[in-house]
Amino acid sequence: LSEIGGPRPPPERLRATPLPPRAAQPAMPPKVKKRISKSQRKKNQRAAAAAAKDVPMELQVRKARGQKRKALVEMLVQQAKAAGKQETPEQLRARHAAEWKEMKAKVAATKQARKRLPKKGNKEAKVALSGKIKEMISEMTVRHEAERKAAGVEEPPKAEEAMSEDEDL
Repeated sequence: LSEIGGPRPPPERLRATPLPPRAAQPAMPPKVKKRISKSQRKKNQRAAAAAAKDVPMELQVRKARGQKRKALVEMLVQQAKAAGKQETPEQLRARHAAEWKEMKAKVAATKQARKRLPKKGNKEAKVALSGKIKEMISEMTVRHEAERKAAGVEEPPKAEEAMSEDEDL
């Protein structure tokens, strides 16, 4: 017996009136409809098409293969010729070598940043950094290829041949 609150109520098993049963809950939540409606699918397709139009030419060339790539590179060559930079082949090679060296330093720094990320919980960040590395390499390769063709210098330097897109990523 408690002196402040009076007698204690009896335990549940001794209670004269049973408690009302709890609402029956389903064992599993209802299944989610996995189909996308036609209007939603069309909306997604329009968004993807609009995003594809905003992609830079170098990125389109990187992803294209075969005849489509050749056509896109030719468009970049025309743009480079229209820019009207008159460089000797030696100046072009020297500029490309300096740009390539600078890009390699940026790639190395990005790889170090990727390496310093924690092992767990940062997959999106690592994937983003890997994509950035690939984009830097491919954009530089495509742009240099177009500039060499515009200037009439055909052979790529040894450094660009050695560093492929998928090397050490």
